[in-house]
Amino acid sequence: MGLFGSKLLNYRVGNESLAKVKQDKYFRHELPGELSSMQLNFEILQEEANNGKYDEILGKALDFASTFEYPSADYDYLNRKTPDMLESKVDDSDLDRTAQAMAYLANLAKQNVNDSIRIYFEHLPYMEKFESNLGITLNVHQRKILMFLMRAGMALSLIENGSGVNLPGFAHPSISNIIHTPNQVLMALSRRAISWNLDTIGHHDNQKKVVQLVIHAGYFQSKYTAEYPHYVMSEIKPLRG
Repeated sequence: MGLFGSKLLNYRVGNESLAKVKQDKYFRHELPGELSSMQLNFEILQEEANNGKYDEILGKALDFASTFEYPSADYDYLNRKTPDMLESKVDDSDLDRTAQAMAYLANLAKQNVNDSIRIYFEHLPYMEKFESNLGITLNVHQRKILMFLMRAGMALSLIENGSGVNLPGFAHPSISNIIHTPNQVLMALSRRAISWNLDTIGHHDNQKKVVQLVIHAGYFQSKYTAEYPHYVMSEIKPLRG
């Protein structure tokens, strides 16, 4: 069945990224780790698995996370020195059309680097508090992949914000479904050949829990950017087992 041929869901609203659903299908925002009303909507999950929308939303979130990865990041919580931003404006007033096009692309590339730096240093203290509250010690690779997933959570917030069906204080069920299906997220990483070895965190259930929490944290932090790390991560507790 085609994407817009769904029997249950109508995407012909806003930018058509999320379906128009009744308000009682939304989930009230909760802190990551809190005993939450946010959960799976199995009916929508099944429908969007069938019509391809689940993979589309998740794909956009992972694309965003990849696009804004900061290549020079060392994932050292003690290193908070932000590098100088690149000058993102090239004066193209005296250039021919071909050179203007190249200058435009150069500006985009520089802005991308600047945004990657900004997001990394914005998320770093949240990642530190996340790790501390879980009571675990992550290696550099694990911090890298979990911050990647935090950016994916941020992307889910941005997708929702621009969808035309955003409801302040509540999560759209399609967004909540992504957050609450960490196994599918990990499988999507594997399909993209993105390494995500989390073995030192513990058994697979713990790994899925951490993935769910960090995506939720990225989503929540993007919704409430004025909140400090100690609040956003206040309900994150040490892992069991």
